Amino acid sequence: MDGATTSAPATRLTVFPFGISRVRLEQAIREAGFPVLVATDLGEADALLTLRTYYRRRPETLREAETRGIPIYVLKNSSTPQIQQSLAGL
Repeated sequence: MDGATTSAPATRLTVFPFGISRVRLEQAIREAGFPVLVATDLGEADALLTLRTYYRRRPETLREAETRGIPIYVLKNSSTPQIQQSLAGL
């Protein structure tokens, strides 16, 4: 062997949007080229993205995500740059 290492292919992360426009999330993913899929059901999600206003209200979906151990990422607003910044941190 020549000592070169091979990296594993990037794993696709599945994100469930709660209170965030699915269209805007998909656009942010496409523009940034992130290996992220948008979940249609909380059960298939690796992470949940929501807005601060929804997080403060603590709706059932967020409580369920916490119970399941799904990380919740809270955004200040649903602008494309804000979504991309959050996804980059994932």
